[in-house]
Amino acid sequence: MANVNVRLSGIAEKILGELVKQGYAASKTEAIRLALIDYNEHHPILEALEDEQDLELVLAFENKVKEGKARLHGEKELKKLFG
Repeated sequence: MANVNVRLSGIAEKILGELVKQGYAASKTEAIRLALIDYNEHHPILEALEDEQDLELVLAFENKVKEGKARLHGEKELKKLFG
């Protein structure tokens, strides 16, 4: 968990205060957390990172297949294994 001190003024400070005052968040800290989550909903930062990680896993598995350390199963083999 990261701790960050942020100085806000002007409109940002007013918005933060209103979020708490109107009951959207219990504290200014919570309001900032919610704002970050909302930002990610509209601008998917984490989705891009997850896609990169998924691609790395696929490429690593493909290398294992090429090296003979893993293999892919066809539909018939999977049905035999898992019914």
